Order: sequence, then C-alpha cells, then structure tokens
Amino acid sequence: PITIDTILEVKAPRGFVFADVCTDDVYYPGGNFGLQGVIALPTIVLCQSLAYEDIDKKHIAHISLTGKWLLGTTAIAVKVKNPMRTPEINFWGLTIMTRDGAPLQSEPRVYGFEIAVVINPVLSPTIIGNGVSREAAINRVEASFELTSYMPGQAGKRNEIVLTAPAGFRFPPVCRFFSPGTGKPEHTSLHVDTECAGNGATELVLS
Repeated sequence: PITIDTILEVKAPRGFVFADVCTDDVYYPGGNFGLQGVIALPTIVLCQSLAYEDIDKKHIAHISLTGKWLLGTTAIAVKVKNPMRTPEINFWGLTIMTRDGAPLQSEPRVYGFEIAVVINPVLSPTIIGNGVSREAAINRVEASFELTSYMPGQAGKRNEIVLTAPAGFRFPPVCRFFSPGTGKPEHTSLHVDTECAGNGATELVLS
C-alpha cells in the first residue's frame, strides 16, 4: 500500500472542464457503483483544476489526499462540465503521485463515455415477413429513441432527423401514413408541422 500523502490526478479528455476549486465536487461514493468490497479513499484535502497553471489544462484536476491507500477496490466521484460532443480522443487518465509530482501508479487509458448521443432506439414494424418481388406492400414502422442531453434547434432553418435503413429497404418519396407521434403517453411527439420525405432508397428525412 501507499502510505505517504499523495495527489490523485484526474485527467479528462479535452473539452471537459473542472471547476477552479473542485473540493466540493469530489467525494467517496461508497458502494453506489454496485461494486463489492469497495474501500474508502484517503482523506480528501483539496481539489484544484490545473487551469491556474495553464488555461489549456482546465480538463485536469489534482486531488490532494492525506493518509494511506489500502489494497483493494476503491471508487471516486467527481463533477465536471461536459463538452458539446464526444471528444475525438476519449480517454481519461488516473495517476497517483507524490506531493512533488512523482508518479507512483497510473492508468492513462480509461475509455470515456459518449456525449449527446441517441440511446435506446426502438423500431416497431407492422410487417415482419420478407418482401415479395414487385409487391407494393407498405410496412409502417414506428420509431422512438432517447437523447442524453437537450439539443436546441437552430434558428432560421429546418432541423432534421435522418433515418437510414439497411440495404434492401426503400423509403418512397411520399411518406404515406406519416404521423409526428406514436400516440403513446410515454413518448413526446415531434412538432405538428414536421415534414417527411424519402429518397426512394434507404434514407428518410424528417424536418
């Protein structure tokens, strides 16, 4: 175990921002992560963003700790301001170092999470049988999804949702039976003026 006072460096991907003083934004969450046998961190004394050294380092926080690190699994929770989109290089880094900056243990490539993505997409078709050559049957598909964050529309232009099907499906140019909502109470409908158009191939655009 590490028995000296230490600094835990949390290095987020570029685009994330820690508060200048983040002591109130970091804590030991106990067993909230569903892990068995989680042990406590050493005592948290201070958390600071490195923006005071260099504004380009506002994605890095140094957490000063006193006391020894015990062997086993520990957990830490930190608050950070998210970027507008998922960083191109999406790895976090965790380094335990001495108070004068000498590294003791490090894990530099902890894969991060995605920002502003579509999650839980569900497609519910009315026809699940295979298509018949030259048959003009219409398969009405109900689509629903969730977003991880609020996405405001752009003023002065129509915003679009694009649905792309696998090869072999075809969206006709005219959307027959189109509805901006499913009628289900758990779903939020699109605006009543939403327009629908297919490209005669695998792409459907709602605007």
